[in-house]
Amino acid sequence: MKRVCLLMAALAALMVGCGRQLAEVPEATPAPTAVVTATPTPTATPTPTPTPVLVTMAPTSVPTPVPTPTPTPTATPTPTPAPTPFSLAWVPDTQHFAYFDPQKFLTLAERINERRESDNILGVIHSGDLVDNGFKSWQWDNFDPFLENLDPSLFFFPVAGNHDIGTQAQEYYAYLPRPFLKAYPDEQKYDGGKVIYRVLSEGGEDILLLGIGWNMWMDRGAMGWTDEVLAAHQDMPCILVIHGFLLSETGYYQSVEQMIAARPTIRLVLCGHMDGYYTHVFTYDDDGDGVKERTVTAMMLNMQRAQDYAFRILTFDPLSHAVTVNTLLLDGSPAPDYPNREPISFTIENAY
Repeated sequence: MKRVCLLMAALAALMVGCGRQLAEVPEATPAPTAVVTATPTPTATPTPTPTPVLVTMAPTSVPTPVPTPTPTPTATPTPTPAPTPFSLAWVPDTQHFAYFDPQKFLTLAERINERRESDNILGVIHSGDLVDNGFKSWQWDNFDPFLENLDPSLFFFPVAGNHDIGTQAQEYYAYLPRPFLKAYPDEQKYDGGKVIYRVLSEGGEDILLLGIGWNMWMDRGAMGWTDEVLAAHQDMPCILVIHGFLLSETGYYQSVEQMIAARPTIRLVLCGHMDGYYTHVFTYDDDGDGVKERTVTAMMLNMQRAQDYAFRILTFDPLSHAVTVNTLLLDGSPAPDYPNREPISFTIENAY
């Protein structure tokens, strides 16, 4: 019981103590109004204006206007000049000069040189009997100044006549050593020069010059070589130079004529040997159709025993293929016609 009283007393004391404490607490001061300081809106850091970067722009390429091309006027074609006519000097038998009067060789060379430019002379053809006896060296000594005095731009194209190989000996070993033959390449001559050829290129065309020495038209080897030459140049007209062929106004060596008939590119024949001058036209049917389509004009000239020696200038027209035959004397004047004979100077139409 006592313990309950003590506990009650302690509790009462406690409650009195708490009342005092409550009485001593001052009136509560109203809580100060809270000053709400607004959190300042943070000032936006200004975005720095970017420093402009100077970009140098390549100017936009303005295309250069392409001018409308002015049409080039079509050039008027320059007309191709007509081919220039050209000439060959033809010298027949000169054996009397070599034997009796070598001074005439110099005169003959002078006359040819005088006309070289005016007639456009390219070369000199000799149709044989250059000297009277090829085995006499002094006669060649008389002949040589003729070639030495010709204009050096002229070629020389000879064939052997019966006198050049000796009328009795009939041998070529006196003729073949001549310098004018040695000047020809081996491929252009048969057996040292018994037969020779050269190609004449002028006026826009080619012509084959073929020279057959005395009696070589009856030599099988020479004719075989000749046929090879003709076959290799079959697209060219051929001028045959041979010492003996025409014998008179109607006569001729038949063996030579047969040789010509069998070789269809031959169109002109130059020969000497007989005295005077003759011209004869042969016709041939080469393709066997019954029509003689090929004409061959053969000319013979040998004026060595006449009062005045004569030679010829043959002028070729590349357009018409005509050949003008001018026969001249040693003084340069035109040779006169023989009485009651065909003209000594004339024109051959469609001659080659």
